[in-house]
Amino acid sequence: MAGKAEVEDFYALLGVAAGATKAEVKKAYRKKALQYHPDKNKGNARAAELFVRVHKAKEVLLDQAARKAYDDVRRANEERVVHEMDMDSARKRMADSLLEKERAYKKQKTEAQLAKQRLDAEIERLRKEGYQKMIRKQQERERMRAAGGGAAARTGPLTIKAHWDKKLNKQAPVYTQQYLTSLFGCCGTVEAVVMAQSGSYALISFTTSEMASKAMSLEIVGCETNPLTLSWIKPPPASVTPPPPEQQQQQQQKQPACKSPSATDPVTVHLQYEQEVMKKLLAAAAAQKQRQQQQEKSPEPVPTPK
Repeated sequence: MAGKAEVEDFYALLGVAAGATKAEVKKAYRKKALQYHPDKNKGNARAAELFVRVHKAKEVLLDQAARKAYDDVRRANEERVVHEMDMDSARKRMADSLLEKERAYKKQKTEAQLAKQRLDAEIERLRKEGYQKMIRKQQERERMRAAGGGAAARTGPLTIKAHWDKKLNKQAPVYTQQYLTSLFGCCGTVEAVVMAQSGSYALISFTTSEMASKAMSLEIVGCETNPLTLSWIKPPPASVTPPPPEQQQQQQQKQPACKSPSATDPVTVHLQYEQEVMKKLLAAAAAQKQRQQQQEKSPEPVPTPK
C-alpha cells in the first residue's frame, strides 16, 4: 500500500496553484487568515490550528530560498508516493499471477487424480469381465459334461497358474492380461486370463486340457529378469494303464454290466473336484453381484454445507 505524504501541501492549504505568484499567495493568505482568525472563532481549537498552519505556509511560500527547498522536498515526496503505488501494483500483479498458477496446478492435479481413478476402474472392470468370462466357460463345460459331450470336454484340468515376482513386476510392469494371452497363445486357444488382485499371479484357462498340458510341458519362462513359475490349479489325474484282455474279460464276468462309476476312479474324482470348484466360483460371483446391486441401490450421502 502506498505511503501517505509526510510533507504538508502548503499550496492546497492556501488554495493556490503550485506556480502561484507572491501576490496570489498574499491574497490567498489574507482570505484564509480572516476565515480562521481566533477573534472570529473563539473556543474553536480546529480553527486556531488552521490559522497557525496557514501562517506557516505563507512564510515558506513568500521566502524564495525556503520555497525552493520546500518545492524540492514536495516533488521528491510525490515521486516516492507514485513509486510506492507502482510497486503496489506490481506486487498485486505478481500475487495474482501466483494465485492463478496455484489454481492451474490444483486443477491439473485433480484431473490427474480423476484420470488415475478412471484407469483403475477400467482395469478392475476388465479383470471382472475376464473372471465372468471364465465362469461362463466353466458353466458351458458343465453343460457339455451333463449332456455327454466329447472327450476333449471331459478330460483333464483346463486352467494353470502363472506366478511371478510382484516387486519386480511393479518396478518394470511386464505381465499384463494382453501379454499373457499372447505368450500362452502358442499352446492353443486361451479362453480367459484372470489377473489376481494381489498382482503376483494370473489364472490362464485353455479350451482343452491338451493345450494346458502343452503349456506346462513347454515350461514357458516369459521375462528372463522375472521368470514365470507355472503350476496346476489341480494336478491332472494319473493315467490308468488298461489291464490285458484276458483280465478285462474276467473282471466283466465278475462285475454287473450296469455298475456305476467308482468313486475312486481318477476321471470321476477330477470331475467331482471341478464341480466343487465351479460351485465356489458361482457362489463368489453371485455374492459379488449382490454387493454391487446393494451399492447401486443405496443412496449417496448428501454433503453437509459448511
